[in-house]
Amino acid sequence: MSTRQPIHEPPDGNAIHGVIHVLISYGLLITLGFLLGATAWLLDWSLTVWSTW
Repeated sequence: MSTRQPIHEPPDGNAIHGVIHVLISYGLLITLGFLLGATAWLLDWSLTVWSTW
């Protein structure tokens, strides 16, 4: 008997797992981009407020 086991997983499970993985990856990228954008906007806004005072 060989040590390699045949894959009995249905293709649907792999497809769903791939979609979830892609969604999580894009979700993290979008979240990071949003946080960076919000931080830059807050810094710009605070600098504008400080310069006007």
